Amino acid sequence: MLDIFRVNPNSCIELTAAINRAKVTPQRIGELGLFESKGVRTVDIGIEEKDSILSLIPTSARGTPPIVGTPAKRKLRFFRAPHLSKFDTVMADEVQGIRVFGTENELQTVDQVVVEKIREMRRSHEATVEFHRLGAIQGIVLDADGTTVVHNLWEEFEVTPDVVEFDFTAATPPIKTSCMTVKRTIERNLGGQPYNHIHCFCNSTWFDLLTNEAGVQAAYARWLDGAALRNDMRKGFVYAGIVFEEYPGSIGTTAFIPTVAAGSPGNAFFFPVGLPGLFKTYFAPADFNETANSLGIEFYGKSEVLPMGKGIIIETQSNPLCVCLLPKVLVRGQYV
Repeated sequence: MLDIFRVNPNSCIELTAAINRAKVTPQRIGELGLFESKGVRTVDIGIEEKDSILSLIPTSARGTPPIVGTPAKRKLRFFRAPHLSKFDTVMADEVQGIRVFGTENELQTVDQVVVEKIREMRRSHEATVEFHRLGAIQGIVLDADGTTVVHNLWEEFEVTPDVVEFDFTAATPPIKTSCMTVKRTIERNLGGQPYNHIHCFCNSTWFDLLTNEAGVQAAYARWLDGAALRNDMRKGFVYAGIVFEEYPGSIGTTAFIPTVAAGSPGNAFFFPVGLPGLFKTYFAPADFNETANSLGIEFYGKSEVLPMGKGIIIETQSNPLCVCLLPKVLVRGQYV
C-alpha cells in the first residue's frame, strides 16, 4: 500500500531554497531594474534622511577665514515591512493514486504537489511586490484591495507632491511645454544629482490621449514614414526626452494604475531613472523560529503535517518594504 506521507515535509530552509532556484516570472519594474533589493534582520526599518545643503561659495581675499559650512540636518524615520502570507493545503485525496502529469504510471509524491502549489503561490507574491513597487513610484503603497494605505510616502517624508497639468484639448501644442515642466521640476528636486532619463508609467486613458494629440502625431509623422503612428507603442516611446509607457497591470478587479477623472492627478507618474539608491525594496525575515534575526530574503515557503495525517498545510510569505527614498522627485500628471 502506498504511504503518501512516507516523506516528511521539507523544512523551511530546504523548501525555500528549492523554490528560489526556480525561474522567477519577469515583472516590468523588475525588468527595468529600478529597485535595489536588500535583506534586513528586523521588521522595522530605519531610514535616515540627511538634508545636504548645496550653496555657491563667494570669493574671498587670501588669508581671510574660510566660509563656515552649514551642518547637515538629519531625520530618522521608521517603516514596518508589510507581512504578506498565503496558506494552502494538500489533502490526502489530492495525491492518492494521482499520476505525474505527462507520465503513464508514475505516481505523484507529496513533495511534488507541495512544490507545485508553492510555485503557484509565489506568483501571487511576485505580483504583490510588483504592485507595492509601483505604489512606491506613485508615492502611496496600497494594500490588495486597492484602497487601504500601507505607506503614504508623501506624509512619511513630509513633502507635497508636484503635479503638472497636460492640456490635450488645446489648439496650440502645450504638451511639449508640460513635458519640459516635468523635467525641470524633477531636476530641481534632484538638486543637481545626475540621472539617465525621465520615465513615465501611465494608464490606457492617458496613453491614448497622448498618442492622439496633434503635436505628438506631427512629431512622429515623418519618423520612419509614420511607423510609430501605425504600430503599437505601448511598451514605450520617447517624446520631449521622456519615455512614456502604458502600464496595464491588474490583479482581478484591482488595477495597478486606475483611471481617475480629468482634472485629478493619478493617470500618469513621472520619475528619474539612473539615480542609484532612489528606489529600495527591503526584505525582512519571516516569523519562523529558524529565520528569526536572519537576513530577510524575497520569499519563504514552509509545510507542516495536519493533525491525524489528513494532509499538509502550506504557508508562503514575504515581507517587502518598497520605498522611494526621495519622493519629492516623483511628479504626478493630470489632464484636462
